[in-house]
Amino acid sequence: ERDDEEILVISEKGYGKRSRVKDYRAIKRGGRGVKALKVSDKTGPLNTIIEVMPEDDLMITSLSGTMIRTSVKSIALLANRLTQGVRIVRLKADDKISSIARVQHLADIADESTPALDEDEKTPPSE
Repeated sequence: ERDDEEILVISEKGYGKRSRVKDYRAIKRGGRGVKALKVSDKTGPLNTIIEVMPEDDLMITSLSGTMIRTSVKSIALLANRLTQGVRIVRLKADDKISSIARVQHLADIADESTPALDEDEKTPPSE
């Protein structure tokens, strides 16, 4: 287990938080689980738990089709597991989070998709 591993939890109504994996205790078989988010009428039930890294981006989609891209760094890293978190997405009253996907940061994608050129390839071919 690495010290930088993080868990992101998001509720149906767009509240969420990041916390470190080491903040969760291991339980034995038959245990009742560990609370990850304080659920209320304001937050709605838990929707998604996903492992993230600070340099990741998230693509969040609502049932109405609204899509939002946000960086993981912009979501509060809270030490206390039993909090309701912060508002990540502002949704209309009847809308809910549909899905969440981890997306590689744009700068990382650009670095991977741009192949390095050899010295011979840097000059355009002569005609």
